[in-house]
Amino acid sequence: IIGSFQRAGAECVLIDSESKADRSFVEKLGVDFEKLHYAKGSTISECIRLLGNVAEMADPKQPVLIVWDSLASTPGVWEMNEHMDEKKEFTGEKASRARLFSASFRARPIVRCG
Repeated sequence: IIGSFQRAGAECVLIDSESKADRSFVEKLGVDFEKLHYAKGSTISECIRLLGNVAEMADPKQPVLIVWDSLASTPGVWEMNEHMDEKKEFTGEKASRARLFSASFRARPIVRCG
């Protein structure tokens, strides 16, 4: 998707909260890594700040593609502080967080009449 958007002239941003992006693999998929805005975010708050920076710097006439890998596994600040010494997975919490984000991104404003 990123490669296709780049070829169409769009600015592309990859927020990598898992730090697993492999430059050579991404380039094999057709992405021009030199033109890709790549950022690592370690918490949800940090990634949201990165999204704010993109919004401030983006040309409103230029399409922008933002890919966040992986929203579901990005920890909140409280998780980083509370569970720093623990190595266990929080699968249920990650799934709940993903559903919460998904719902919030789809949310529509409620219009009240009367």
